[in-house]
Amino acid sequence: ADAFKQAHPDVALALDDDDRRLARKNPHALARCLLAFLSGLATPVVPARLLPQADLDPGDVPLWTRDFLKALPPANYNTFLYVASFARHLLKDQHKNFLSPTKLATVLANACLPPDRPIDHPHRVFVLPVFIYLLTTASL
Repeated sequence: ADAFKQAHPDVALALDDDDRRLARKNPHALARCLLAFLSGLATPVVPARLLPQADLDPGDVPLWTRDFLKALPPANYNTFLYVASFARHLLKDQHKNFLSPTKLATVLANACLPPDRPIDHPHRVFVLPVFIYLLTTASL
């Protein structure tokens, strides 16, 4: 986190202070900063040990998601919820920004999951419905 703040002081200040300067920044540059930050963490936001071991039945996603959130270490939990809240905020303007829960879930899963797995690794595929669920469910 400190390295990110040093590399992107204006973004870090705007995020920390909820400053309106953030609105004047290029949204694509901010997205790249966020993704670089998440991908560059020493440990991924979603530890490998918490990934589902098999395909999730759609009916199991809500229960698995609650168990998953409870199992996250506190720092990972806070980061994960912050990112999910930010993504939900982006989805409020999806008619303007053309984002969808599936697009955002795919991008966030790639940034939050362990980087040692290829994009089509089963863990990434299995966890995508969980990210979509988190972005589209009103309460958990």
